[in-house]
Amino acid sequence: MKATLTLLSAAVGAEAVWSLGPESFNCKMRNLAWEYGQKTLPKYGKFEALYYALGLNDDCRNVTGPVHFTPTDLKPKAPVFPTSATGFSLYVDFLNGDDSNDGSIGHPLKTISLAVAKSKGKGPDAFVYLRAGTHYLTETVQITAENSGLTIQNYNGEEVVVSGGKKLDVKWSPHNINNGNNMYVTDVDDIDYAWGFQMNGVRATRARYPNGNVELPERTLEAGDPNG
Repeated sequence: MKATLTLLSAAVGAEAVWSLGPESFNCKMRNLAWEYGQKTLPKYGKFEALYYALGLNDDCRNVTGPVHFTPTDLKPKAPVFPTSATGFSLYVDFLNGDDSNDGSIGHPLKTISLAVAKSKGKGPDAFVYLRAGTHYLTETVQITAENSGLTIQNYNGEEVVVSGGKKLDVKWSPHNINNGNNMYVTDVDDIDYAWGFQMNGVRATRARYPNGNVELPERTLEAGDPNG
């Protein structure tokens, strides 16, 4: 968020006014803070104290236009960079590519690591273009002095995510969904321990007692903890 300081000149002196842009945007930010507070501290319910502290009952009451962000508002737009008409270029498509391909736009590679390796020594006009989708890194991408000048970017404004995680193909089964519980279980192969877990792009908490909140720095109870 960019804040601007607007100076209103007058005949005698000047008054400094702190502005955060249009009132509708200002109130959207306040509502976002209130919603975040409710999620991170659910024990406060509607969190009326925060609602009033943010001035939502007064300052935003008569504002025209929407005062809540939509999913489209909160989703960053992929940047559009110019593509090079000359030099060395390789294309990577994790979903549809194959590392046995030649790396052309019609026959892209699958992994970023191979594209980077093939770009060594190609000079400052070397480009690796990432096609739309999530590119899961199956190994560390080694960028050395031989890659000096290499540019890695999304292609033509396509939305690209580079992830160090591992995509799981799992089937969930109910474990304990009685009396208000919401616990499901699944089997995962080839993973000894998972430091983080996401479902549909949102961080999730593995079943534990007491309930945890991934947004707060809580202490994890160990087996046999007398405080548990």
